Amino acid sequence: MGGVWASVLRRGVPLLKPEKPMQPIPNATKNRRRFQLGCAAFLTILITAPMLFIVGFLGLFAFSNWQNQRHRQRLVAQEDNIIRWETRHEHHQARRVGHEVNIERYRPFREDNRLVPLGEIPTLTFSRDFPRLDGATAAFPAFAAMAQALYIGLNAQTAQEYVNVSTTYYAYQRLINGEIDIFFGAQPSPQQVTEAFMAGKRFYMTPIAREAFVFFVHEDNPVTDLSVAQIRAIYQRNYTNWSQLGGNHQRILAFQRPQGSGSQTIMEAVVMAGHPMAEPVKEEEHAGMGGIIGYVTVNEYRNVSSAIGYSFRYFVTGMHPAEDIQLPSINGIAPTPENIRTGAYPSQLMSTPLPPNTSQKTPPCC
Repeated sequence: MGGVWASVLRRGVPLLKPEKPMQPIPNATKNRRRFQLGCAAFLTILITAPMLFIVGFLGLFAFSNWQNQRHRQRLVAQEDNIIRWETRHEHHQARRVGHEVNIERYRPFREDNRLVPLGEIPTLTFSRDFPRLDGATAAFPAFAAMAQALYIGLNAQTAQEYVNVSTTYYAYQRLINGEIDIFFGAQPSPQQVTEAFMAGKRFYMTPIAREAFVFFVHEDNPVTDLSVAQIRAIYQRNYTNWSQLGGNHQRILAFQRPQGSGSQTIMEAVVMAGHPMAEPVKEEEHAGMGGIIGYVTVNEYRNVSSAIGYSFRYFVTGMHPAEDIQLPSINGIAPTPENIRTGAYPSQLMSTPLPPNTSQKTPPCC
């Protein structure tokens, strides 16, 4: 060990030096450091505060969207709980929808049916080669009564081979496919015209009756008159609360029908007359006209009376009467049989654009 220290001393390697005592930091340096720390803290707050505000705002926005989504999901779930079912029978027999009219009451040749007899001897009858008939639900009593008066040799069972009601959409499909000979109902939609054209077919329309297109609201709704312009505004969501029309402070629940249905085609082509309708949410669209009436009168899961719907007058007042609805007048004219017969009811709400008893066929619609 002594030899190592001797070698270190000979080479001139310095030994450890004693530490110098720490010098006190001048006040100017302390103040400068404090200033720098203060600036850093201020800049941190200046940068962090807006970021926290933005994050909080985005979080609130996301939470609000989440709540709205949950609300819509609840509405959809509630809508699905409404009893609405639809079954297409074999051989294209009648379609039934929950809350719809009982079609069996209007079957031809049934002893207890509600068809109106002709009252006189017909000048035309069929004992074979019976024309196959189908059409809209609202028109079924008319063409079923016609078949009962003109078809000889059939009974309630065999008549179903020739007389059915598949609703407007499916009856037009059957007409295009050549499964029936005559369709009874409202004019075809543009889509149905296109489908017929693609199949190499053309529709020929012959007016046979006058029928009013009506709107219905709950009997407790104080709004008893609407103009065509106001109806368009309702279905474009320019009016969203009945208070804007002199009614109660309630959100307007404006029901629509599915595309291709007779009443939806008339609504878009005749009432809206080219004005686009607002996209309905799920709770504002019903498959069957009876479902809309049931919703207006009962509003099963919401228990409100702020709904409005549309249909054909005979369906609402004859086939599916409801005590809890009223038919508002349109442009100050009530949809009474007399006003319909005389033409006082607004002509744009009549489903037959040509005068009654017009025998000639209209030009092809496609």
